Amino acid sequence: MNTYYLAGGIIFILGILLVRFVNRRRFNRRGPGGLQHFNSYDSSVVIRLFEWIVKIVAYIMIICSLALFLHGYKQGHKDSHIFKNTK
Repeated sequence: MNTYYLAGGIIFILGILLVRFVNRRRFNRRGPGGLQHFNSYDSSVVIRLFEWIVKIVAYIMIICSLALFLHGYKQGHKDSHIFKNTK
């Protein structure tokens, strides 16, 4: 198995889990009216900033994992052509 696929798969799963973690926290904070409820203004600012940073990192991880998949595919495709030409 190509190590690019393995690394890409692990990073992709971690990125999806981070996005799910943030979305679940946001969902659990919602009240009956659909608004998010915080204990104070300061906690609102800190939590939103933290979640925004985590979500950006998760999306970057997902994009990088797709790039690893593509690189692994190209590398495997390139290696198969090399082996075919040497026979």
